Amino acid sequence: MGNTTFNRNVEDTFYEELIGYCKILKLSSSVADRARDIAGEQGISLNIYCQLFGKEVEQRKMKKLNKLPGKAGFPARFDADQFDSAEVDFPSGESYSSLLKLPFCTGESMKNVVMLGGSGTGKTMLSIILGLAACREGKEVRFFRTEDLARELEEKGTVAFINSLGKTRIIILDEFGNSPYGLDGSRLLLSMMSRINGKVSVILNTTLEFARWPEVLADKTIASSFAGRVLQGSFILLFGGHDRRFDGYRTRVSS
Repeated sequence: MGNTTFNRNVEDTFYEELIGYCKILKLSSSVADRARDIAGEQGISLNIYCQLFGKEVEQRKMKKLNKLPGKAGFPARFDADQFDSAEVDFPSGESYSSLLKLPFCTGESMKNVVMLGGSGTGKTMLSIILGLAACREGKEVRFFRTEDLARELEEKGTVAFINSLGKTRIIILDEFGNSPYGLDGSRLLLSMMSRINGKVSVILNTTLEFARWPEVLADKTIASSFAGRVLQGSFILLFGGHDRRFDGYRTRVSS
């Protein structure tokens, strides 16, 4: 009797595990019921089915992970050990190694990362490294030159495209400020930031200190609203050769 009860309890555990796999695979719970019936008829353990379903779940997970970097649209790929962080000024309490753990997009509240520095100082490289780290964790990432994103927002229509962006975990805006975005482009970029604020982490790379953002965002009102959404509670990284006037805008994200 003791062995029978023990086996029944074990099989009940396997059954619950199988139910979980069915949910992940988007299968009806009746599949688990049928598997339990067949196992009972054949005198075998449900663990066999758990192993089969578990392998299918793992294979689908790996397939998704392998697709994410390509879907992100990275212009290149880098390994973490290729980046020299010696010339980067990180927020207080943070470092290159801690940033690789993606504290800005862990949990429910998404924070932003602003990388400021001259051209060729490694902003794009670091943002890609962080994006690839996120992909390895199963997080969806999209990489854009900001000018290209502004154009896509104008061409594809705002709501549907922005809603698709809202399903990602990280959006990388590279080369922000390299060229003006015009009134329509500026308004659409602000609209996007308003919709995804706090839901998606934005990594913004720029050579322009805040005071010069109106030069590319049509006017001071749009620039101020855009900056407010990007900078509030963000991680701000200053690269070698940065303008120290930006230091006053730095904030430290609260955990």
